[in-house]
Amino acid sequence: MKYLSIVLSIFCVIIIMFWRSNSKNVRVNEKTKSLNNAIQWQDSLMRHLPKNLDTTIIVHDANETPLMFYQYIKLVFNNEATIYLEKGRWKLQRFTKAALDSLERDDFAIARVDRYSAYRNPDTSKSYQDKLINIANRLNMADYILVVKHERKMYVQRKGINLLEFNISLGGKPFGKKEYEGDRKTPEGIYHLDLKYNRPDKFYKSFMLSYPNLADKERAAKLGLKPGSGIMIHGTYPERRNAKDWTNGCIALTNKEMDTLFNHVLDGTKIEIKK
Repeated sequence: MKYLSIVLSIFCVIIIMFWRSNSKNVRVNEKTKSLNNAIQWQDSLMRHLPKNLDTTIIVHDANETPLMFYQYIKLVFNNEATIYLEKGRWKLQRFTKAALDSLERDDFAIARVDRYSAYRNPDTSKSYQDKLINIANRLNMADYILVVKHERKMYVQRKGINLLEFNISLGGKPFGKKEYEGDRKTPEGIYHLDLKYNRPDKFYKSFMLSYPNLADKERAAKLGLKPGSGIMIHGTYPERRNAKDWTNGCIALTNKEMDTLFNHVLDGTKIEIKK
């Protein structure tokens, strides 16, 4: 009887292990089946592209090979890659292990957060129309921002055409190039937007700028000073709503304008700041 109990116990353990293994395989198979049933690109969809989807845009891959629309749309549609901006140029980020490992190693990669977000939060739209609309909206984002300091103006452009125009506030000492940390000057030069994010403080929302660039660092070094950092485009808190040139070197918009900017501009967008 004792041996029979042992045998029965062993048998029960085997049955339980088999059941768990089988259950796990079922879950894996269901997941695989779900992925296989997801909406996939078909060439016939070329006949159903949204009217506002710009198929003339050239996208460059990691090797700087230019890709036509028909070469990258399948990858983006199937969530195998994303398109992003790098200093005004459209680039392709593949979601292969090698490509993601390369991105992981580069802490200063342009639009790094945007690229990872596309990988971690793929488009799960249930219809091909929605997926194509989302791709069209991304390709319709601005590709260039021009700030003219003496005009106190920001021009948000796409393909050289103004999409938006904003009045801006600058640093407390707005004229001249920024030379060192704490001089309250807004920089002049060519940069890119480094990170867009919602803020928990009174400045509402921000775009980081890639200040300082090499020229900025060299200028400050000649003075034996630090160039500073943390230059942004940000919102305005109530006490500063009607103030002029009140920042420590940043560019300020109203909070409503920041909402609009967020809807038209991606990380990695090129920005030029002129005197």
